[in-house]
Amino acid sequence: MEKAMSKNENDKEINRRGGMLSVVDLRKRIVPAEDVEKYLSLFEKRDWDGIKEFGEKKKNYERNFVIKDYSELNLTPFSYDLSIGHQLFSIQRSEPRVIAITEEQPYKLEPGETIVVITRELIAIPYYYSATVWPRFNMVRSGIFQSMVKIDPTWYGKLAVAMSNLSPTTLEIKRDAPFGTLLLYELSKPTDVDLWKHRDMEEVDVELPEDLRSLRDRLDNFVFTNEKLQGHCRFVGNVLKIRGIKRNELEELRSFDKNKLWKEFVEVIGNTWAEAKHSKTDRRMIGMEGLGMIDLEPILRGATRGERVDRKVIEIGECRQEELISAAIQYGKPFDLIANIPKLVGENIERESIAKIHAEVVERLFPQIVQLTIRIIALLSLIGVAVALAGQYFQGKATWLGIVALIVIPVMYAFLIWQLRNFPAGKSDPKAKRGLSSIAQGNLEIEKEYRFPKLVSFVLGLLSRLKKK
Repeated sequence: MEKAMSKNENDKEINRRGGMLSVVDLRKRIVPAEDVEKYLSLFEKRDWDGIKEFGEKKKNYERNFVIKDYSELNLTPFSYDLSIGHQLFSIQRSEPRVIAITEEQPYKLEPGETIVVITRELIAIPYYYSATVWPRFNMVRSGIFQSMVKIDPTWYGKLAVAMSNLSPTTLEIKRDAPFGTLLLYELSKPTDVDLWKHRDMEEVDVELPEDLRSLRDRLDNFVFTNEKLQGHCRFVGNVLKIRGIKRNELEELRSFDKNKLWKEFVEVIGNTWAEAKHSKTDRRMIGMEGLGMIDLEPILRGATRGERVDRKVIEIGECRQEELISAAIQYGKPFDLIANIPKLVGENIERESIAKIHAEVVERLFPQIVQLTIRIIALLSLIGVAVALAGQYFQGKATWLGIVALIVIPVMYAFLIWQLRNFPAGKSDPKAKRGLSSIAQGNLEIEKEYRFPKLVSFVLGLLSRLKKK
């Protein structure tokens, strides 16, 4: 009786505390290296009574936790620095799926690349604690964005952490380098739920109601052929045996029939599993397939992770915005940014490109058009005068002035072309450029300060005198 009272008082004192563990608690509650293997074998079976018996001589041994490959040098005042393990996989690379990291050959993380690394340490925390993993500042400072990890009570296994290189340079990911800070929190009350691997959970029976037994054969076929329900539901007679049912499986079952009675039965299935307890531990169960992870294969296993991005799909020459949006929905980042490229390009054109196009038209293209127009007019005038003079010559009405004009005009035309050689933008008269700018803006009157070359005026005057004659 006295021993029971002492135990109850001790539990009350510990449960009243809660909060974040300090380095003093971390040192005191880490399972010693010589006990780790035995402790883990009991922990994996959820044999909580066995753990208590194993640590019978040690006070509150069931409240201890495991950090395998623990190093005293990684302790900080209220946390523990985790290190990069032996494996990673890259989101961008299709092969090899899992990449080994060695001390001699660190991984080269390219700009914009996202990887998932595994920790060197294996963690096991009983139902008295939860934990989180935060990025270390030295990783953030180098340009690495790191996901935060939540660790549920009764978790055991190594951890997988995502990292993205946001810097413009290639960074080295070295094995055993500290990269994440583990914080442990003591719960105000121990949780009554245990994590289980799916295959290790017990099945729970739910009997099919009389009103729905006419659907039994069709339902049995639906459950048997539905990939999303395999391993979660099966029929034995009129009993539906369920295991590890979650929201997705309930939605799949609900889609079987629109019958109101069926929908009510699906709710019964969900509530039955939520309240079910393991026969040995008398505690509730939640499935977690990554439990006990020692490498990255459990994360990569199965089609539910989605398909990798096919490089050939990305490198196609033409892609509509609808397809980019679809990729953004399917794959997430960075495709949500890619999906906005058409919009960003349009905004960039409005902001910068149109101004450059206007400058190009005003300073180069329009002056060239004016130059070409003058050349064409001069050439047509030359042809007209030549034809007129030739007519007079063949009719015997040619004069000495006409003969001289026929010789001089081609020379003058060649000289005109030579005079206009520097007319285009960049070397033209500033006054002329201002005049052309006015024309480009809609004002068709050339500024008064601008004067055509004297040779052009002389040619036009000569042509007008020949016309009068």
